[in-house]
Amino acid sequence: MAEQYGMFAGTYGIAAALFSMGHTQVVVVEKDVNDAAADELYSAACAGFALNKSVIRFPASNAVAQNLPPALAETIPNLPAVKEEKTAAIICSNFACQPPIIEPAELKRALG
Repeated sequence: MAEQYGMFAGTYGIAAALFSMGHTQVVVVEKDVNDAAADELYSAACAGFALNKSVIRFPASNAVAQNLPPALAETIPNLPAVKEEKTAAIICSNFACQPPIIEPAELKRALG
């Protein structure tokens, strides 16, 4: 079937590979708008490029269902770290989220 696409066969192959991979979403919830810990978590989450990873950042007060993608809207606002307005990063994939992470080094390990 690839011969139908000619010089675009490579793009088709990349799209097929990405479609078969799970998507990872990292949500960084920050306590304050200018939070240094949130800056470090966000940098750790963005390090290491991956086409199947997206990173979003919210102040804890704005991490409500209407501001989140549907797959995250039920989970993120109900996490204790979000309710307590603590700075944390949450990794979600395949409609499941891992416990909140507060250390940038631990976040890098989890994403690696």
